[in-house]
Amino acid sequence: MIAVQTNIKISVLALLIAAHSFAKANEEINLTLQWRSGSSPVDLDFSVTSPLNETVNYANRTSNWGAQFILDDRGTANSISQEKFSVKLSDMDCHATGRYTFYINHYSGPQVNSSVSGTYNNLTLGPFNFTSNSGNKIATVYYDADKSRCTT
Repeated sequence: MIAVQTNIKISVLALLIAAHSFAKANEEINLTLQWRSGSSPVDLDFSVTSPLNETVNYANRTSNWGAQFILDDRGTANSISQEKFSVKLSDMDCHATGRYTFYINHYSGPQVNSSVSGTYNNLTLGPFNFTSNSGNKIATVYYDADKSRCTT
């Protein structure tokens, strides 16, 4: 099951719950985080942590369970920045049963308005807008994987 934390405004993957109750081969989530820095640069980071406490992020870009951190943008002043992330739900199911948590970390810079958008099985998700401040680590969404659903 994929669910969104209720105490924040981001609804990145909420549409997945209604359409799919379990992961199938090649069901891939592609996410893009985008923000515009003002006169001071802002650095936001995507990450996902597995039930075995393995994290994929800018420092650890790939995993043996299909997660791939595609683009790390540290942000520059007066520009649009992006981070990109991809993972297959079936790979998460086959790797470990438990909760995978997707985070956005406001690593540095002043308050910023940002958006997350994505694709899942040719469905467009978002954009979903939010505001964050330096030091915020926002648990945006989680996926409850189950090895019994593993089909590969």
